[in-house]
Amino acid sequence: MRKHLITSILLSTIGTSITYAQNETTSALNGTVRAGNTPINGATIEAIHLPSGTKYTTSSRNDGRYNLPNMRIGGHYQITVTYLGHTPNVKQVEKLALGQSSTLDIQMIANDRLLEEVVVVGTRQERSSIQVELELRRISHVQQYRIYQHSTGVLQISSS
Repeated sequence: MRKHLITSILLSTIGTSITYAQNETTSALNGTVRAGNTPINGATIEAIHLPSGTKYTTSSRNDGRYNLPNMRIGGHYQITVTYLGHTPNVKQVEKLALGQSSTLDIQMIANDRLLEEVVVVGTRQERSSIQVELELRRISHVQQYRIYQHSTGVLQISSS
């Protein structure tokens, strides 16, 4: 009797383990996004499962780490990481294994040429006209435009 009880418990435990293993149908991708040794907070990580077109998106945390859970198994995946002021980084992952978490660490490269700033300033010259200055700044290039609205409603744009 005791032998049958132990056998029953053992088979029950093995059956439960097999059931849990059969319910696992996904994989995961995680890693760290850095610029040099500095972790990047707020980088956007997008993974596209190329055979199906399924997209997974997340952002990196304060320590630069990210996690994309519940991804389709197999592959190929295209991973694109973007962050303001940095060149987008595109990687390929061949395959994600069932129930496994794969690691992909990303190095970002700063690109100041991607940054642009637009400043709009409005001043009143007279009662019937308004001047607006539009300033577009790049790294070492500043270009200003002046927009005038005449009392007739006509806009005039000139560069300074």
